[in-house]
Amino acid sequence: DEGYLVLDGLLSPEECDALRERMSEIIDRMDVPEHCRIQFSTDHDEQLKTQGNADYFITSGDKIRFFFEKGVFDDKGEFIVPREHSLNKISHALHAYEPLFKAVTHSPKVQ
Repeated sequence: DEGYLVLDGLLSPEECDALRERMSEIIDRMDVPEHCRIQFSTDHDEQLKTQGNADYFITSGDKIRFFFEKGVFDDKGEFIVPREHSLNKISHALHAYEPLFKAVTHSPKVQ
């Protein structure tokens, strides 16, 4: 009903800590050119108007890309909130190219 599933104990506390630490590193190092600082939306009309015309979004299927919440950039494309609070999602290929996330995604317990 809510769009997610909780599986308590699937990953150990150590695995969760490692994933959080790695994600913090990725966010600290993310280099997103100003022209790619687009806001992610699940609204159909907004998708067609912005992301549907944005090469950064359209070509993201086989790359690790960053998508942002609304209101996290000023009019010059600079962050106005901490980077770790700016993201809507990191996609689409995090599980394919980032070794730690790939290892978890392809682990027997997730499979």
